Amino acid sequence: MNFFDGQDFVAGGMAPESRGMFRATAIYYGVQYNHSGRFSLQVDHGSVFTAEGPYAFFTTPGHYYEYGCREDETRSHNHICCLGPRFQRYIESGLFQSERTPPLIPVRSPERFLATLRELVTLSRRVVPATPRMVLLYEDLLLQLHESEQKGRRPPVWQEDYLNHLIGNIAAAPERPWDFAAEAGQCHVTPTHFRRLFKAVSGLPPQQFLILQRLQSAAQLLLEIPASPVKTIAESCGIPNQFYFTRLFRKHFHVSPLEFRRSMTGAQQG
Repeated sequence: MNFFDGQDFVAGGMAPESRGMFRATAIYYGVQYNHSGRFSLQVDHGSVFTAEGPYAFFTTPGHYYEYGCREDETRSHNHICCLGPRFQRYIESGLFQSERTPPLIPVRSPERFLATLRELVTLSRRVVPATPRMVLLYEDLLLQLHESEQKGRRPPVWQEDYLNHLIGNIAAAPERPWDFAAEAGQCHVTPTHFRRLFKAVSGLPPQQFLILQRLQSAAQLLLEIPASPVKTIAESCGIPNQFYFTRLFRKHFHVSPLEFRRSMTGAQQG
């Protein structure tokens, strides 16, 4: 038996503008992730938990779930669902907390978590059966949630506030020519220490975080503007070299930009 056997990926999706409530008894093991927006969660008709922003929770076969937001609001909801005997190992190890109380897990590195989940969802739509890489990505998601609950070293409050503001600005405008040496000066630390602080808050070093944001922006534009050439999209996201952009995109999403556009557009239309 292969070490990575025992896990089947049966459903996954990314819904950046999800509306309304979802009500059902789960039939799969799911990792549900609210990246942004307000939402509520109720398990087996018990207490109602409400939160806003990056929170995850598990869904387990046989339990009834109600979660979502009001029809006049939107939120970013993302998920991956699986089945298989491998889950007994996850549950016994504590990585998959099937009956966790409270059910909501704060995600401390939301952009990294979203990127891992997006890569896994993309692969799950294209590859059957599951590959070792897909299993490793899934286990990375579980480890990220586990680590989110562990207390780590954090920068001083004023630095963390500055970094959170900077991270938000980068996510909003990744195409800008960001100067991280100058940002280190604003934090009154060396560039090396700045990289450590930035990673502690965002989960990634600043340059990797910037590249990730540019690629995610490009992925969104590939779907939103289907007639736009790849070169134009690459330039608008801050990566003017099309060859370098395609190499980065393929490394992250495991497909070329055009293949990504075709596969995701087809999945949405189906």
